[in-house]
Amino acid sequence: MAILAMDTVGFLQSVNRLERRFGELTSPEAMREACAHPERRDPLDHRLFVLADDVYGCGGWTTTICAAASSLMGDLITECRRFMKGTASVVRKYGMTVWLYDLVNDASKALFVGEPSDRTPLLIHPVPARELAKRCARNGRRRYGNKREQKWAMHDHCAQMYRLAAYSMLRWGGREPRSLDIAGMMITQPWLGMCMLREDDKVLGMGALPDMRYRRVVDYIKELRAAADLDYARALAAGEVTVLDGERAPGFAEVDTRYVYDAERLIEALESLWNERSDCAAHEILMDVERTGDKPDLPLWRNPAYLQDVANSLMGPSYAGMLWLGLEDRDRELFDRGVEQLREFVGFVKDIGFLVLPVYVLNTCADDQVRRAMEAAVASGKVKASDLPKCTGLSKAECDAMLDAERRDADCADESCLDGVCDGSCGVTPCCDAPGDEEGSMMSVGAGMAVVAMARMPNEDLARKAALALILCEPKQYGDTVLALLEDEKPGESDDDSEVGKRAEVKTDTLVA
Repeated sequence: MAILAMDTVGFLQSVNRLERRFGELTSPEAMREACAHPERRDPLDHRLFVLADDVYGCGGWTTTICAAASSLMGDLITECRRFMKGTASVVRKYGMTVWLYDLVNDASKALFVGEPSDRTPLLIHPVPARELAKRCARNGRRRYGNKREQKWAMHDHCAQMYRLAAYSMLRWGGREPRSLDIAGMMITQPWLGMCMLREDDKVLGMGALPDMRYRRVVDYIKELRAAADLDYARALAAGEVTVLDGERAPGFAEVDTRYVYDAERLIEALESLWNERSDCAAHEILMDVERTGDKPDLPLWRNPAYLQDVANSLMGPSYAGMLWLGLEDRDRELFDRGVEQLREFVGFVKDIGFLVLPVYVLNTCADDQVRRAMEAAVASGKVKASDLPKCTGLSKAECDAMLDAERRDADCADESCLDGVCDGSCGVTPCCDAPGDEEGSMMSVGAGMAVVAMARMPNEDLARKAALALILCEPKQYGDTVLALLEDEKPGESDDDSEVGKRAEVKTDTLVA
């Protein structure tokens, strides 16, 4: 074993820049200026957001740091300073891997014992300013709301810390060959991703359990993927694979064909498991491999462990979860929704290509969240339907279409939603920005699409850049990555390929816009 090669120096420089900017915005001079001329104060400092996003990724701590600088709440500023100084101190003394392992371990323990961690950001979920001020003045678990809100906070904080670990591997682990594998596991198999951080001697030196049996699982998953590659090569040689025709982005014809092949085989395999009422517990198979080292004697396309892995590589865990929950719970409606979603992705790849699929999914998720927020706002009486075009910047026809897509009950303004803080008991989901929907959030979908990019992109450099943009929920950054790829392909391409590249650029521009 050795030390994981993370860019610790670059990370600490970014933390230092973040601390300096935060200090400038929250200094006594800045506070006096804000009191004297509140109209001059920008509610969101873009530079601070960029710096926080670079260090902590897309999540609660970035939001909390920006809110502290904007609101100038003393307790919140102190909380953010403490967390940033703690980050720098641990990384400087022990390294990034120890810091990440400590974060995910702390969040996991908090969820297990049912006590929110003191490293959970106060704005893990959006709350009104008045409620935020109350929470800053409280101690212990009461800082995160009532019992239901505390449970949501623990669950979402745990998910965000694993996502932060994945982001950090992508952002700061460019020199580490194992960083892509660790990042992917942090999202698809969090327990396994956390164990893989033990490959760093410093993590073991800090007292982590020296149990290396997880390597059996990692090796087993790699074996399954290698067997799948051989199976695909055999099918291709035997003429059993339908090669997609039509225009393809340069270098992605094989990627598109493999995506469609795997998706169609997966649907066929899952339908067979459903009809046979077979055991679909992929997690149990991986646990058995870890405990005993014995590998199940199952054909590749009947092995739940492989089927779950390939489903994650096609859809990301947020969408693939519909397939597995449907199978395990014998919920045909949920299972069919998962199959329908996968068929929609396949149709998109056939018509447009895999290259644009991740950003298309991300933008679709963003549109859905805007629609649901509009529905909740109208249902709660906070906004009139006639005012939506002015509030959202959309046309009246677009707003009407979004509202007609799925009407909510207009009974949200009851006692559980007083002061804009909802405990979820009103029966309307989402309700007044009610938390707890982490699995369907844009951040979760972005992380899932990052997994798809890491698994399907034709080379590691492109996979890292694409996954980094997606896990940050940055469609424009992804579009820039795609366009740079197309530019790089132009010098040696044929006239036909050049035309394909131009059309792919147009498609990407349209979706990113």
